[in-house]
Amino acid sequence: MQGFYFFPTLRYNHESRRLRAIEFSCRYEYFDENYKLASNPRQTLIPNVSLIFADDFYAAVQFGIAIDKFKNQVPLTTTYNHSLGYVQLQIRF
Repeated sequence: MQGFYFFPTLRYNHESRRLRAIEFSCRYEYFDENYKLASNPRQTLIPNVSLIFADDFYAAVQFGIAIDKFKNQVPLTTTYNHSLGYVQLQIRF
């Protein structure tokens, strides 16, 4: 296995009554599971927007999409280009 990832985050503190902050992040990942025998690297891009309604992520909503791209697509397996969108609600108590 070999690979790396890069995860920059940009946060804007809004400090209003209901919305504390807006956070933008994007994770880039390069991963090659079997680079010596059958190299087929996967590149993953995950842009994400978070709306933070309370301090320290006690209440937040995240919107994002995960985009996977392979060098070689293999039919009838999980090794193919695909995307997945998501909405996540975080509440801590």
